[in-house]
Amino acid sequence: MQQATRLRRGPSRPHKRVVQLAAFGLGPDEIRARTAEAWEHVLEAEGGLCEEEDDEEPGGPDLSERWRHTEWQRLLELVTASGAPLYEPGLDPQVTAWTEQRREQRQQVQAAEEAARAERAARAKAAWQERVDELQLELALDAATGRRVRAWAQRYGLTPGQVVAQLVQHATDAPGGLAVDEFTPGPHEAPGPACPADPE
Repeated sequence: MQQATRLRRGPSRPHKRVVQLAAFGLGPDEIRARTAEAWEHVLEAEGGLCEEEDDEEPGGPDLSERWRHTEWQRLLELVTASGAPLYEPGLDPQVTAWTEQRREQRQQVQAAEEAARAERAARAKAAWQERVDELQLELALDAATGRRVRAWAQRYGLTPGQVVAQLVQHATDAPGGLAVDEFTPGPHEAPGPACPADPE
């Protein structure tokens, strides 16, 4: 009963893959001989007395041999049932399922990579557009206007350029031209007003 419990855990994929590669191109008789050979390895690994291994925890040194034998037995049953003259991994439903799983995993990885590239491209495009939309100006103001701008800058702890930039940010279209609503200049550039809707 305990031995049956230990065998309930199936072979790991690497062990199965090793056996499948070794069985590629072999006929039923050859696979049957390899199955018997694998069982002999199981008995050797267990000291020839399976009863003495009852106290061994799952995952003991004999488990890999048991896994190999289980896979050889499965391949023998597969080839015998299908009537195929040779074992071919491409006709093995288990190998086909693994192949499909790996294909889906690769597609998921590729989709994630493409999404990441698209996101990086969108951020780069937005940053580039932001730089394109920036406007660098060198203004020459008359003396009276310059004095007012410098006075405002000193009053609010800004540079003259910051004062002019914030004035422009708060400027809006008005029926008679441009209008600037009352605001308090600050050290952080305030966002400009929302763009007015296009007239219908």
